[in-house]
Amino acid sequence: MSRKNQNDVIDSEQLVYLGDTSLCMLTSDTGFKSKVTKSKQASRIITVPPDDLKDARKAEAVLRSSLLA
Repeated sequence: MSRKNQNDVIDSEQLVYLGDTSLCMLTSDTGFKSKVTKSKQASRIITVPPDDLKDARKAEAVLRSSLLA
């Protein structure tokens, strides 16, 4: 199995958690959301640049804005 296929399997396994409508997913994987555009979970997948997660203040701001949205 190629690395790309392994990542796709891991990505699909993550969607199970979004079965709980109170949860959201925060990711820097821009390809992830494009794979699930027709799913009910798509609106709860939040994609942010990796640099926004490396800096604690930026990460906190992203989380706060996501929780208030």
